[in-house]
Amino acid sequence: MELRELRRILAANNFMHPLFWADKSMNQPQRLLDLCALCMTNHNVDQFFGTSLPQDIRQLLTTSTSCDCCCGRLFGEGLRVIQSTHEPRFGVRNLPFVFTACSPSCRDRFLTATHRFVVT
Repeated sequence: MELRELRRILAANNFMHPLFWADKSMNQPQRLLDLCALCMTNHNVDQFFGTSLPQDIRQLLTTSTSCDCCCGRLFGEGLRVIQSTHEPRFGVRNLPFVFTACSPSCRDRFLTATHRFVVT
């Protein structure tokens, strides 16, 4: 089922209250290797050096996913961020959504952005 087909969620007696969110958004420090890979791709070092990079580093640079906050590249587990809709959606107030940020600065920009998270 796609999210746009969803009309209502039964959300009684669960841990969706904002007081429980802190437990679910606890993050471990990111690995230095993952942050270095992100820095290398952000500064196009991987394209500049190309095949002269060691094989294990080239393989690391190809194993990325997409950051939910900035749509950039995400290496490793990233940092979890919980945001909620401010207006009721699907019959639920403060419906939490979990996002994964690629870096601490990306997470901070996402949390302080003036945009409203909107589910359509």
